[in-house]
Amino acid sequence: KRKKIGKKCDMFFAKKSCSHDEVEEYGASEVGKAYDGDQATKRLEEGFVKLPKCLKNMLDNILLKCDDNKKLQTIGFIHSGLQSCVIRADRPTKYITRIQKSRNYHRSSDISQFGTNVLPARLIKDIVRNTYNTVQEINTSRANR
Repeated sequence: KRKKIGKKCDMFFAKKSCSHDEVEEYGASEVGKAYDGDQATKRLEEGFVKLPKCLKNMLDNILLKCDDNKKLQTIGFIHSGLQSCVIRADRPTKYITRIQKSRNYHRSSDISQFGTNVLPARLIKDIVRNTYNTVQEINTSRANR
């Protein structure tokens, strides 16, 4: 039996302002309860079709407000059991969206491996924070004009 996938991702990294109906999205995540292997249908559909499309749409929405396409990127995570993978979408030129997939990271259930498992997550957090700060700086400079 095939696993169903929806139209939306499982989790979003977003900001919603109180006075606006618009939500700024900076990243997304797909989650599966167990790791079925890299060639599993659900992982392939979510990791190589659904999540990259979602990240591209987020990047397009951000770039409607900000013309600085070289600094901005959106981040996606695929979590399956203790396996994680990171997908990044950026725009090196005006009409090309680049999708980059990282290697799979295995999260150990042993606490002694905690330090090596945290480093990739901190790197991704910094990328999301930089994108958020860049968009906020552009929004602030436009509001002050």
